[in-house]
Amino acid sequence: MDDTGNQSGNLYEIYYLKEAEVRLLLAGLGQSMWYGLFSGPDDGGEQKPRTVNRLLAGLYEKGVIDWNGNQPVIRQAFCWIFASMLDQGRCVIIQMPEGGAIHCCYLSIQWVVVTRKSQREADTMGLARLSVTEWLKFVEAQVWQLEEGQRLDLVCRGSTDGQIYQRLGIIRKGIRSGYLEWETDGRGRIRWTQEELTKRIFPLLWPEGGTEPVPDEGERRRNDTDGCIYTSSR
Repeated sequence: MDDTGNQSGNLYEIYYLKEAEVRLLLAGLGQSMWYGLFSGPDDGGEQKPRTVNRLLAGLYEKGVIDWNGNQPVIRQAFCWIFASMLDQGRCVIIQMPEGGAIHCCYLSIQWVVVTRKSQREADTMGLARLSVTEWLKFVEAQVWQLEEGQRLDLVCRGSTDGQIYQRLGIIRKGIRSGYLEWETDGRGRIRWTQEELTKRIFPLLWPEGGTEPVPDEGERRRNDTDGCIYTSSR
């Protein structure tokens, strides 16, 4: 963990990994093609053995993986993050206006993994796992940074191929209100107020319904090295 985030009083851990490390872990979990905030083109998970070994050594030093014999094992905290990223196969790109911050958020039923390029280190991204409720508050916090008439764009895409499923635009009009626009599978425009903004967004991005995660005492007590298996034929 390199940092913490704070949105609307909610603290969450942010982990920073090199883009190549993220791609390697996804490939090891069986996902060679991936859409996200990467600086270069997707290599389809193909990397030279020497590069793979160097990356695995770096991940071990960072506490991301352990070894079970000759088999890399992703430690539990990161296993939860990547399991959530792979769960639904959908992500939401959040774009602030006028070249502002971009976040790529991977959706699951109970969690959202928020990623953003590091502003301090090249080819590095931060990852944080938020509950659905925390993420909706995170989006709301972005809206309050808008000036009158500005628009926050959200595009829901497939996390493997980038296919667009839904486009949303949140326009601030007034102190605590504005308009919510959407397209793809029909167009619409409704007015929102502070009290109902997240309630309006939720069904557009989770048409099948999402849930708030139930605290799992067993999960918190579990040994941190009891993780998910990374597999690779390289």
